[in-house]
Amino acid sequence: MGLSTIEDLSENLAKLSCRLTDDQNTSMIESQLLHIKLLTAIKKYGCVKAYIYPIVEEIKKYICSIDDKKMIQEAKYLLKLDCAYYLGEVANFQYSHDVVLLRMKETLNITSSFQERIEKVQYTVELFQQSYEISNEILKEADKNKLETTKAHALYIMCHNFFQFEFSSLFLKVEVDESQKEAARLLYVNKMDDIIHAAYLFQKNNLLEDAHNMLCLGSDINRLYKSIYGSYLSNYDESKYFKIVAEIEKATGLTRKKSLFDVVAPFRDSKPISNEDVYSDMTDADIDKFSLNMIETMNLPIDRLINLKKDLTELRQFHRKRHCRNLILLQNLTHTASQETLYRNAPLFLFDCLKKKWRTGETTDTSVLLDKMVNGVCKDCSEKVPTNV
Repeated sequence: MGLSTIEDLSENLAKLSCRLTDDQNTSMIESQLLHIKLLTAIKKYGCVKAYIYPIVEEIKKYICSIDDKKMIQEAKYLLKLDCAYYLGEVANFQYSHDVVLLRMKETLNITSSFQERIEKVQYTVELFQQSYEISNEILKEADKNKLETTKAHALYIMCHNFFQFEFSSLFLKVEVDESQKEAARLLYVNKMDDIIHAAYLFQKNNLLEDAHNMLCLGSDINRLYKSIYGSYLSNYDESKYFKIVAEIEKATGLTRKKSLFDVVAPFRDSKPISNEDVYSDMTDADIDKFSLNMIETMNLPIDRLINLKKDLTELRQFHRKRHCRNLILLQNLTHTASQETLYRNAPLFLFDCLKKKWRTGETTDTSVLLDKMVNGVCKDCSEKVPTNV
């Protein structure tokens, strides 16, 4: 029987958990339920603290309970590593979200003090640190007790968090000082050594899918290094590396998952995605989630949420109904002058025609104005450029 939603899966796992009696299987399902709960909240609410952080606290509390469970030590280690991965996921998601909104605030000329920025990322840094400390502690124990696959899993989480953090930092466009490059190179070399060692341990223990994932992560880290510093790591033979990946894929039928580099390739290598596509495709849920995140990030009163939603709704409406590419939407941005005025009132819009060189008056309802124009001044225009071509 197929499961149509995360909620269905969660409900079935909860029922199964009630029927199990041994700690190990019950604990594994409890861990998965926490993960599902976290992913569902992130999907629905984005990074709104009121919804995400209580689940994070549940995960932390769960980690503290693991040592009291009746199961073998290695199973406890793996359970803790799962939770460390969940914490890393939240930290990575929150950090990438913070980076995007920081860039957005810069475009609105909204400045933040150094102290404000530190406070903003403090919780994210703490989550990264907790994920690292759990993984590193288990790495040492696994190394001491010769638990090879546990050691490899710990290395994967640490390298994965490293890659996600560094990748998100790319979008801050921070200039790298020459004096920092050698230290950064050594850090990347150490991560590549960890990846190659972990992949070897996975392969040795016949965990070929894990070995494959590890090697693909290594490729991403090398590509990341090239994006920042202009060249691949000198001690890394990419052709030899991918020969091993290809051998695993041939033996198992595995295929490489799309990496973050492939996901952002359209933004980096191709023509930019148009506002037409971005805003037209926004759902009501997208608008709700983005508006809540903006309210929290900008530290705005909750009563301004309606005006922020209005902004996004009007943008979507304009790009869905616009009848000519010569027509562009402008917003009166005087409200962005300060925190006190930002979205205090409903945003005002107006239209410009690039061909006729005229401009409309301001309105809070783009739909009404568009309807008047398509049946009025634009009706017999010979220079109309339809938006569907």
